[in-house]
Amino acid sequence: MFFLYPPLGKFFNTGFDTEFSLTLNLVSLAYVAGIAVFFALHELLHAVFIPNAFKSNKTVWGINGLGVFVYSSEIIGKRRHLLISLMPFVVLSLVLPALCRVFGLLNTYIVFLCLLNAAASCVDCLGAFLIALRVPSGSVIAANGRETYYRTKP
Repeated sequence: MFFLYPPLGKFFNTGFDTEFSLTLNLVSLAYVAGIAVFFALHELLHAVFIPNAFKSNKTVWGINGLGVFVYSSEIIGKRRHLLISLMPFVVLSLVLPALCRVFGLLNTYIVFLCLLNAAASCVDCLGAFLIALRVPSGSVIAANGRETYYRTKP
């Protein structure tokens, strides 16, 4: 991000004398709403790659104390599972800031959203890493709530 948005480097290199204040007004509430929309977009990107996510009764959408979520108990292949897991990180934390930089739209708030998404994607990336290492090629995967199972095809 320092390469894409140099003012971010200046922010972190100012030392310990930096002051921080928070003022709540309509603009700051709009920023908070933007964070909620960004997390919803993150989950929507997961759903776009789940087969029949918008039609299937095996796909669950919800809101909990930590935010929005989507999961599916559809049986999917290993590659598709990796794609579902990694796309929000790739699109929102890598492609979006690069495109914003190209079109001159990158600012501190967008950088913040992209970094927040990258942090939120850590669990997705860990899951993808474990699936990539532990699930044999050609296997199918099914999720049941927080538990994920795989079966090798005969």
